[in-house]
Amino acid sequence: MDNQMYKRIIESILFTMGNSIELEKIASALELENDTTKELIEELAQEYEKENRGMRIIELDNAYQMCTNQNMYEYLIKIAKQPKKHVLTEVLLETLSIIAYKQPITNAEIEKIRGVSCEHAVSK
Repeated sequence: MDNQMYKRIIESILFTMGNSIELEKIASALELENDTTKELIEELAQEYEKENRGMRIIELDNAYQMCTNQNMYEYLIKIAKQPKKHVLTEVLLETLSIIAYKQPITNAEIEKIRGVSCEHAVSK
C-alpha cells in the first residue's frame, strides 16, 4: 500500500472517530510501526495547513484528533445560532389534539385513549 492510501485511511479514522485516537491504535490498524504512522500523520497535518483547509489535525498527549480550523469558527457560530425548526411528529400531533379536544385531561386519560404510554409526548 502506498503512503497516499495510508493517509486516506488515517483521515477516515480521525474523521469518523471524532475523539482523539492514540498513535498506537492508528498504527495497529494500519499494521505499521509507530514512527512511520507518526510521520504519515504529520505529513497529512502539514498538507491540511499548506492547503489552508477547514480542518486541522492536532496532537494531544500522543493522540491525534481532527478538528475545525479556528479561522472557520465565526461561520460555525452563525450556523449554531440559527433557530432550530421544531417538527411535530404524528405522535406529538395526536397527543396535542387529544389534549386540545378533551382539556383538562390527565396523562392516564390520554394513555387510555391512545392505548400506549404518552409520557414523552406530553413532556415534549
